[in-house]
Amino acid sequence: MGVTEDLFVQQHEPHDTHAIEATVRVGATSPPAPRGLPARYAAVAVGSALLIFASAAYVPAGPGSGAPLRGAITVLATALGLWLLIITSMPRQASRSIRRAYQRIRGLALGFALALVVCTLLAFMGYVAYTVAVPPSQGYQVDVISFTHVNAELALDGRNPYTSDAYFPIALQRFPHAQLTPMRQGIYADTYTFPTLPELAALGPRYLANPQALHGVLDPRTLHSYPALSFLFYVPALWAGVPNILYVNLLVYWLFFAWLLWLTPVGWRHWGALAAGAAVPVMGASLFLDNEIICVAFILLAWHFRDRRWLFAMLLGLGCAFKQYCWFFAPFLLLAVLIEHGWREAFRRSILVFGVFLLPNLPYLIASPGAWWESLWLPMNDPMFPMGQGLIALSTGHLLPLGPQSLYAALEGAALCTALYCYWRWHEQIGDAALLLAILPLFFAYRSGPPYFALAPWLALYAVNRIYTARRAHLAPEERMAGSAYALAQSVTARLSSYPLLPPALGRMVHLAQRERYSVNGWRKRTDERDGDGGADATGRGTASGTHRTRRNLVGRRGGSAYRAHRGDQPATQRRGSQALRHGADRSARSGRSARARRAARTAAWRARDDQRSFRGRWNSGDPRPDGARPNPR
Repeated sequence: MGVTEDLFVQQHEPHDTHAIEATVRVGATSPPAPRGLPARYAAVAVGSALLIFASAAYVPAGPGSGAPLRGAITVLATALGLWLLIITSMPRQASRSIRRAYQRIRGLALGFALALVVCTLLAFMGYVAYTVAVPPSQGYQVDVISFTHVNAELALDGRNPYTSDAYFPIALQRFPHAQLTPMRQGIYADTYTFPTLPELAALGPRYLANPQALHGVLDPRTLHSYPALSFLFYVPALWAGVPNILYVNLLVYWLFFAWLLWLTPVGWRHWGALAAGAAVPVMGASLFLDNEIICVAFILLAWHFRDRRWLFAMLLGLGCAFKQYCWFFAPFLLLAVLIEHGWREAFRRSILVFGVFLLPNLPYLIASPGAWWESLWLPMNDPMFPMGQGLIALSTGHLLPLGPQSLYAALEGAALCTALYCYWRWHEQIGDAALLLAILPLFFAYRSGPPYFALAPWLALYAVNRIYTARRAHLAPEERMAGSAYALAQSVTARLSSYPLLPPALGRMVHLAQRERYSVNGWRKRTDERDGDGGADATGRGTASGTHRTRRNLVGRRGGSAYRAHRGDQPATQRRGSQALRHGADRSARSGRSARARRAARTAAWRARDDQRSFRGRWNSGDPRPDGARPNPR
């Protein structure tokens, strides 16, 4: 029997939170590659379903509106959905009992995810057809979109939106179907029950007929209640003649989708696409009814590139300049910089982020500082109705008495401080799930609408992609490709090749599929040649030398016996000498040595690399190779 290796990926952060350590245990059994929908992707789909169920139950309309049972179901579904997504995003491996239980329901999970994808596609096609067929004057359904359109037009005409309250009735006339945000004052001063949909539809015509009749139910200042980038972001599209700003949201959605799919491990991208498509709340609550999709795009890119000072500061600053929703994520991103790079670097980046935040807001801050500052805090200071799918649903459902707005603000602040402490204390165990911890304070907010939680499935999907990519980087190529569509195609072509009477075209396809450049071993050979020159490690970071990478490839991909054979062929002094030469070549190439010294260092590095590649050639030809390894097709 040959010796196999069991790779356990452990996340550690002595100086870098992204570092991945592979520990080799000789004599154990390699973990079986999952066949079917991976468990974490299935958990993302289930979490998405729970959030969309909670958002549907939250809507203050229909039968049972305001009923205690409806409020309890909303809170329970939201809490379970967030908990499941947070647990899924953590790098800790599930217990053996959970893995065995999932094996029994893997088919059911796949069918459930496919059903969610079908719902997403149907809703998406309906929304797109409606957006294309209906003009913006009738297509905008919420005031967030309609007011943003008006503010972008004002900025394009050279006017200051923060001092243009006179355009509020014009916006109501242009977009009569947009649902408005009522204030709990005037005719609604004595009630906490949110107005019904017919009452909301009648507020606009009543205000246009007589603004004083509502006694402040509609506040003209809500026309401009976000930072400047919230409308400047759409100015180029309007300048280019795009009639509907929802097209910009749609473009960001597809770019974001493609980027998440690109982060999915190779061979599993069909599963990544399935999990991303199952995230129904992303499409429904943040694409056509709001613009949180752009906020999370800024935040997630800033988190992904947080090792690059200027890019991180630019992305996070622009996100904070777009909407106040991004402010909840900023402390977690800066805390991650503090943990990884120290307080000096965190202080520098905080200043840079603040500078980028002021960049689009500076003209309006200089022109009207009072109006600009007051507009930023309108969502927190205006007397609005309590609503949402968080803890407030227990009060709107009359299960708990409704407390003052300051109580929920205190709960929100306490939840934020607790989440920050948990990430600082257990950042190794939390990992990329810190992005989901930033959403937890909104669960306790006075207003916790569905758009606040709509992007949680994609945040979890990003973390899951990072976990799977890091773990599969240490597997052999045949195990890495197991369970993928490519492996399925190979098995089908292998079956077809056993039939002698095939149509000519199909026979040529089978022949092409069996060529070495399409085989796993050929892909493995090209990968080893690429990895021998250093390149990137398991997390995508560059390494100064390929020695450590080559050693890990020999352990993880060739087997322990092959690696020991390599060590036996080369004396210890020669191994240390070749490694020192390679490291010296890398150092001399980066230093200011003479051209002669650099040429000598490069020559030594090439010789060491040739020695390693000669061993790879012997292994690929079958001599030596560990027991049970596949011979090269050639």
